[in-house]
Amino acid sequence: MMRNTIKKIANAKPKDRLDYVVATTYLLEVLKGSISGWALWVKSIENIESLNLNDWKEIHPEMVKLVNEWLKLDISVTVKKIGEATAKYKANKKKQKKHKLKKEKTTYVA
Repeated sequence: MMRNTIKKIANAKPKDRLDYVVATTYLLEVLKGSISGWALWVKSIENIESLNLNDWKEIHPEMVKLVNEWLKLDISVTVKKIGEATAKYKANKKKQKKHKLKKEKTTYVA
């Protein structure tokens, strides 16, 4: 099953934005499933004995690298999108102020 998932991920060739959304959703679901499985497995008393200290010394640094890379991507995209949203918000506020000023300068004859 996992080998098929790895092949599917490797062979995905998104062509447009919708393809990327679908492919990314799939990646996130795969990642979520894997992380949930690990979390359940690690918390189980019976499974704790299946990995010795040397196993953990190999696994832990790799997980640290993966988590750090994921968080760097998370932060990078979040900061970029917050910046874009802030700029868009400020531009809209400026437009609203100009529009409001024009309305206030209009005089009406009764």
